[in-house]
Amino acid sequence: MRVLASGLGLCLLALLALTTGPAAWAEDEAPARRVLVVIDRGSSAKGSARTDSNNALRIWSSLAQHGLDCRLVAAGVNGDGTTLIDAVSPTKAGLAGLGRRAVFDFAGPTDPRAVLAYALGSEEGNETAEGAVDIVLLGNFGPTSKESAESLGEVVSRWNKAAPEGSRVLAVRTQAGALKLLEDARGLVAGGRLVVGFGEPLVETQPFSPFALTPEGIEARVRVLADVLTLTRKAPHGPILSVTSDVRGDTLLLDATAGLHTLVVRRRPQDGRTATLTFARDESAENVHWLIDPPGPLTFRWDALAQEARLVTTDGSPAPAFTAIDVDAGTLKRVTLRLLRTRTGPAPAWQLSGKDGPLPTGLTVDVGPEVRTSHEVGESEVRLAFAALAGKPLEARGTLVLTAEGLKAPIELAYEIRVRAGHAVLEAEPVVAALPHAASDKRSLLRLVAKNANVPAALQLVATCDGGQERWLRAILTTPSGGAVTRWKLTEPLVLELGDERAVSFELDAEAPAELLWPCVVAIKVVPLAGIKVEGGALLTVRKRRPRIKLGGPPPTFLLKDGTLRSHAPLVLQLDADGGEGDWLLGLTQTAPTLRSRTGKIGWQAVTRGAGVWHIVPTGEWEGPQPGIFRDQEDHVALEIAWEPGRDPGVINVPVEIPARWGERGFIILTLALMALLLVLLVSVYMRTPPVKGTLLYTVDGLDGTVGRLDLAAVGRKTRVIASDANGKLSVANRGESIAKVRPTRVGGMLEYVDVSGSKERRLLVDGVSLRLGRHIIRYVYGRPTQDELPPTPPPGEDLLGEEFDIASGRIQALEDESPS
Repeated sequence: MRVLASGLGLCLLALLALTTGPAAWAEDEAPARRVLVVIDRGSSAKGSARTDSNNALRIWSSLAQHGLDCRLVAAGVNGDGTTLIDAVSPTKAGLAGLGRRAVFDFAGPTDPRAVLAYALGSEEGNETAEGAVDIVLLGNFGPTSKESAESLGEVVSRWNKAAPEGSRVLAVRTQAGALKLLEDARGLVAGGRLVVGFGEPLVETQPFSPFALTPEGIEARVRVLADVLTLTRKAPHGPILSVTSDVRGDTLLLDATAGLHTLVVRRRPQDGRTATLTFARDESAENVHWLIDPPGPLTFRWDALAQEARLVTTDGSPAPAFTAIDVDAGTLKRVTLRLLRTRTGPAPAWQLSGKDGPLPTGLTVDVGPEVRTSHEVGESEVRLAFAALAGKPLEARGTLVLTAEGLKAPIELAYEIRVRAGHAVLEAEPVVAALPHAASDKRSLLRLVAKNANVPAALQLVATCDGGQERWLRAILTTPSGGAVTRWKLTEPLVLELGDERAVSFELDAEAPAELLWPCVVAIKVVPLAGIKVEGGALLTVRKRRPRIKLGGPPPTFLLKDGTLRSHAPLVLQLDADGGEGDWLLGLTQTAPTLRSRTGKIGWQAVTRGAGVWHIVPTGEWEGPQPGIFRDQEDHVALEIAWEPGRDPGVINVPVEIPARWGERGFIILTLALMALLLVLLVSVYMRTPPVKGTLLYTVDGLDGTVGRLDLAAVGRKTRVIASDANGKLSVANRGESIAKVRPTRVGGMLEYVDVSGSKERRLLVDGVSLRLGRHIIRYVYGRPTQDELPPTPPPGEDLLGEEFDIASGRIQALEDESPS
């Protein structure tokens, strides 16, 4: 399995070599020498991984600045033992990302021969790469497993055969076990220092003067900083460069400390002021490995005694004239220029002056510290500024001059400055102010507005009034949000600052005469100043306040209920303070109105409901009209209202509503009662029992041939008793034996009697009905003629009832048999 894993590792190594190895480099126009920096991510480099990444980034940055081709790769071992080499982004983020990639997990030591295989590619006999390559191994590396070592056994021989001429393997900090694997590799270098870059040489010269010759001659100091990477603990120090001059008589003194080479060039003045230094590798330095060539020749010259200077813009063009035209106060006009000077010794002290006289007030020139931009030129930043002052119009032209000791000619710069005249406006809101004054009355607003910035910080205001009444008036000034109160006597000027906003009201002097005319108009304006244009003003009308009481709320209405007068819509009195507030308003609200009823029917009282608000409520018993039954009434009470501080509302007729006891509902109730009564009558008439009518025909046992008749009209609509006398004659409610009762019902007369068994019976009197009651046989006949009474003994042989009721014929008996018993 390990052999298979090693084979898979070589295949992956070959694929990476085809995509990122020298074959890919051949597509670009690479420099003559290339650098491949390999970061060890094996187990032996676990403790130095961050240091190796920082060194790799340092090498790449330095070489990239000089245009050299440098690539970064990382070499590690997968968890299965196979080697992985992958390209790395040359940034801090890319290097930091190595720690977050699971494939580089320090699984085992990295075999350095895998790096040689990566550089060569996977094809045997690959000799097509152009240009030498330097392989820098950053890390300890180490031998891998036996199977992996066997698969990489021929890599060193292939490297020796196929590597381009001049290629090197720089194992500057590789452990002994890994170096043993590479001991036969061509171009192997172990330990030492890597030279990866150089800084720009800096030259400092001293002034050249034929009047200041010294035996030592003139000197120049040259500093060259070399970026030397030392990766071994005991690497030698010392110079790595050798320097030669083009002048034979020059004396060169060289010192090197931590890569900084300081060279002192000394020569005689008569040998000229120009020198050329040539830098080369110091062949005597041990274990110095160059990844970059030494810097090219440096030519410089000693400075002359007479200095030259000029002003230019930031882009190098000649400086134009400084202009500040039609600016306002508070406006800052700025220009930044560059001052270029031929360097001779330290920067001079610059002096500023005007060519035609003193410079205008507000114009400033500031020369910044000098910075060396080359061996012979120093540069300073010059800032010109002009700040216009308020109230000072200006028009000036001239030239400013910059001079310094040793300067061949002064620097001149023309200027032109114009500041506009001031322009101010006094604005006011036309609000009427009233008297007397209260601390928080509504006031007119005064604003002093500047149309440009060339206005003084404060201006004076004056006030006049009709007829000279300003001597009796004082203005009260406050800020709109309140604050301190300032009293202004109008006969004197007032200083108002620019941009201030003041609320204005007035108060009258206590000694003012009563005959002053009101209203009067107060005119406020700005006192004119030279060079200042002023517009606007304020015309404020002043009058006396006239407080009064007025009606408020809806129309008042009072309601008489249960003998008591109550407020239905109360009578509301409100104070109109005519714009007054504060203490003056407080004094008005504390004075309540007085009330009196002209009719004397009821008393009235003012109840305070708020500041300057009173509700008028009745007191006492009502003496006016009393409520009726059906109709509502309305009465009026004449109420006199008086208020001492101001005008009185006068007499107000207060309406009083007197609702009826029943009102319109009474008519409705009465109508409903009559309709109910009529309905009862109709029902009673319709539903009453009809009167009993008809006749009872009867015979009595023991009285043959006798027939009697009883007229039931006497019963009517009442229950009546039918009685029998001793002879058997029936009568209604006469004395005698009661045999039955006749009771009127809705369906007709009802006969109640006691039958033979002793139970009570009821029979409806229907035409032709017959029944027996004791010794009486009775038949009811409806509508027959009646007579008051029958003779006690009818004449023999005479039938008073006719043949129909002949006893002898037996018809009565037949009817009796047909009727129920």
